[in-house]
Amino acid sequence: MPKAERRRPLIEELMNMMPQAMTQDKARIGDQLEGLWAEVVTAAQAGTGVHEIEGKLLRGVLKLGYELLGCFFRLVGPGDVGPQTTLSDGRVVKRLKAEHTRPDQSVLGDFEGARWVYGTREEQRIEYVPVDERLQLPESRFSYRLQDGAQE
Repeated sequence: MPKAERRRPLIEELMNMMPQAMTQDKARIGDQLEGLWAEVVTAAQAGTGVHEIEGKLLRGVLKLGYELLGCFFRLVGPGDVGPQTTLSDGRVVKRLKAEHTRPDQSVLGDFEGARWVYGTREEQRIEYVPVDERLQLPESRFSYRLQDGAQE
């Protein structure tokens, strides 16, 4: 997809979203981390075998990673760069009426995010998806990390 000259930088959108999203997410993630720490302390005191605590920690860390990646997506936001934008080739495209959803599958789990898309008309080809470009998402729903793992 062609790069566009942005009228409103995505970083501005991020800064506006951060205070609301961070408070709830940070508390939830803190609770999960405290829970993992409690598992370690309890296991050490109870004489739990390393294989057992290792499994609990792996599941907990993966769950924590999923939560953190979800926070990342929420902080980045849907990529609204205004009612219209100019592509690098000079064409002007407009933001289509409604956000479009896209499934994304990562090594940490499945996500589905709303994103603003730009084109000439709703029925025509989507010309530009700012958030996809910003996140360097592959064309397929599978993350590059997941694709790499599948090939190994």
